[in-house]
Amino acid sequence: ESLKQLKENESFATKGIIFYTDNQLNLKIAHKVQKQLKTIGLPIVSASLKPMPHFGNNIYIPLERGYLTMFKQQLAALEASTADIVFLCENDVLYHESHFDFIPPKKDVFYYNVNVWKLRSDGMALWVDNCRQVSGLCGYREELIKHYKERVEIVENLGYNNNIGFEPGTHGRVEWKNKYTSENRMSEYPNIDIRHDKNLTPNR
Repeated sequence: ESLKQLKENESFATKGIIFYTDNQLNLKIAHKVQKQLKTIGLPIVSASLKPMPHFGNNIYIPLERGYLTMFKQQLAALEASTADIVFLCENDVLYHESHFDFIPPKKDVFYYNVNVWKLRSDGMALWVDNCRQVSGLCGYREELIKHYKERVEIVENLGYNNNIGFEPGTHGRVEWKNKYTSENRMSEYPNIDIRHDKNLTPNR
């Protein structure tokens, strides 16, 4: 679709939150993040490794924690959502409401909110330039479903390696059948990425 057509359809596009967790996080942090997401007012589809019946439309996936499991959680939540535009949200990020003001101008591009502070448990905070991470990803749900179906299929057949990475549309190391690019965007106020001893990816 052209930018003009997308602009005309903006008022009809629905938004939703895709939330996924391995249920390993300290509950004090987890409950704060969930409480904050509920205040946003968007429908939430959550995919978890333990039942979470009180947090959005919950999909319980009884698998072991790992990269493939995370991709399956993301795909399951995407398929269960009915929103046109989705924001992928993680269990250890405090999201400011301005994060959700965005409407992607292109369907074949995935957008990353790079306005994020990484906060360590000792109070040290780091702002990283060009910080593209899945916790800041926004895009059109149908396109994200296509990508994650392909991602799950590849990892199931070949296993995970660093060439695959985590952030859709950010590199050309894999010859994806469905090709997407990515762009940065900046919310008015930053998100807070809480670093802790259960992060799936290492601290910088």
